[in-house]
Amino acid sequence: METNQPLISVNVLMYNSSKYILETLESIKAQTYQNIELIMSDDKSTDNTVQICEKWIAKNKDRFASYQILVPDHNTGQSGNYNRAFRAATGEWIKEIDGDDLLLPNCLTDLIDYVIANPEAKYIFGKANFFPQKKGSSINLPFDNSYFFMPIQEQLDQLLFKKDFICSACSFYNRQYMIDIDFMCDERIPNIEDRPKWINLLRKNVHFYFLDKEIVAYRLFSGISTQKRPSPLFFKNRALFRRFYEYPALLEKGIDDVFKRIAEEEIQLYSEVYELDRVLNKILSLPPFNIYCKIRSFFK
Repeated sequence: METNQPLISVNVLMYNSSKYILETLESIKAQTYQNIELIMSDDKSTDNTVQICEKWIAKNKDRFASYQILVPDHNTGQSGNYNRAFRAATGEWIKEIDGDDLLLPNCLTDLIDYVIANPEAKYIFGKANFFPQKKGSSINLPFDNSYFFMPIQEQLDQLLFKKDFICSACSFYNRQYMIDIDFMCDERIPNIEDRPKWINLLRKNVHFYFLDKEIVAYRLFSGISTQKRPSPLFFKNRALFRRFYEYPALLEKGIDDVFKRIAEEEIQLYSEVYELDRVLNKILSLPPFNIYCKIRSFFK
């Protein structure tokens, strides 16, 4: 192992990841970069994810400078899992990956080469190769990098009022820099980790640098648009995001139709998910403010 290389902590964030976790771990093992600390952070899985990791690391521990398997006493959600892995990491740099995605073989080497050439860069994004659930299949989904070249305020507006344009699996950052700016994920929103993270980083004037290379393979699942009945937890976390981020930001802009805007967006979401079924048709007959109140009542 080349000890003169900066130590990179690869934080693997897992929850019920037994179906794909071996593929993820093998992609880390196969890195052309050598000096790796492996942090496997489980979020109290109900399947055998942890046992799979324990067996795998027993056979492959010599590949890594160090390793840890973290298991909390209770499920904390994605934000808590991120923070737990971050606190455990000791590397100069941190690369995160979910327990169903893959690092491309040259991922860490490309990232280190980039920061050596750009020493001012502390938070970097690469490109993703998107693929469906089945390994080996492909999908034509272009990676839009235009977001990274917008002014910070435009980036913030996009994230606050439109959508998240950033693939979390593509991020790479300097650990001490994050400590210096006193950054942690917002655990008030347990299961929307990435969008609040980007907003809070931009509010701290963190510049997002961009490496124009594919560094990860991101596995696409059936999303909200194809699910008949998404988990109520999804809607609860969405409401929490509005409460702590979108709603206060709208008020700061002096917009007086906050409830109307939120109601309209919720109508659109429910229309897509529930296909304007009988219950939704009744809700749609209400004025926007009443619709908002009705939707909020679902989360009580």
